[in-house]
Amino acid sequence: MVPEGAECPGQGLQAPGGTPVVVEGTLPYESVAQRREPSADAGRPLLLVAAGIGITPALPLLRSVAATAPQRSVTVVNVARTERETPLWPEITALADLLPNAEARLRPRGAARQRTTGHRASQHRTTPDDRHETHFTEPEGPLPPGARQGRPTADEFAHLAKDPLTEAYLCGPSSFVQSVRAALRAVGLPEESVKDEPFFSPVAAALTELPPPSPGPFTVRFATSGIEARWTPEDGTLLDLAESAGLRLPAACRAGACGTCRRPVKGRTAHLLTPVATVGAGNALLCCAVPTSDVTLDD
Repeated sequence: MVPEGAECPGQGLQAPGGTPVVVEGTLPYESVAQRREPSADAGRPLLLVAAGIGITPALPLLRSVAATAPQRSVTVVNVARTERETPLWPEITALADLLPNAEARLRPRGAARQRTTGHRASQHRTTPDDRHETHFTEPEGPLPPGARQGRPTADEFAHLAKDPLTEAYLCGPSSFVQSVRAALRAVGLPEESVKDEPFFSPVAAALTELPPPSPGPFTVRFATSGIEARWTPEDGTLLDLAESAGLRLPAACRAGACGTCRRPVKGRTAHLLTPVATVGAGNALLCCAVPTSDVTLDD
């Protein structure tokens, strides 16, 4: 029996309210019900720091806080390449808006603005523009006024964890988790107060990728930009081809699990991995799809 708000290993679940939840792998998700529950001490500030698809565990944690300690101080920091590559972020911010002491910060890696929501944020930022900041790690052009480059700094983590009772949860790529853990330890947060769940894609590692069913070549047209590219098996997936053509398309897990790279496609495609995420008629998951005819897709 999986508790409400928890994910089930390797399954696509339908959460209350119709929100699709997809989780893959055995670790770190197999003991999610035991490991993801925050402490019952509502007086301890809760800090959730995630990168990319690592934001997934924040949602059940926030639901748990809403159900058991809605007055608890909560800060969610999410690092992403672009604002389009933010799985579950609308759900995170909607839930944070319901918690009077919750603050959700989006720190895009290549987007134009950072979104901050929550009551505590509004106390410190008096205008809508003041509630939007930007934090770039992969800027696509000149930084706009007020923008910063790089991940959150040591000074920022010192501010986020200024209360020595702060309880921190980290989830993302292993290198990200290790660097954030080190930063929090450097500002004096006790080791036992920092929990982490490095995100990895065991499904992609465990399955043998199928060979492309047709050698091509095929023409791939990206409708929005008007770019056309010639695909052969050496070009990899449609996402690989797009990135080789200089396009930045939303992507997160790169294993057919999260659905971030789902795009409408005209033409025939095949998936080299069995997708976990729902694809839908007329769509393809670009991270694991290849063309089997000339195709046109939205970029």
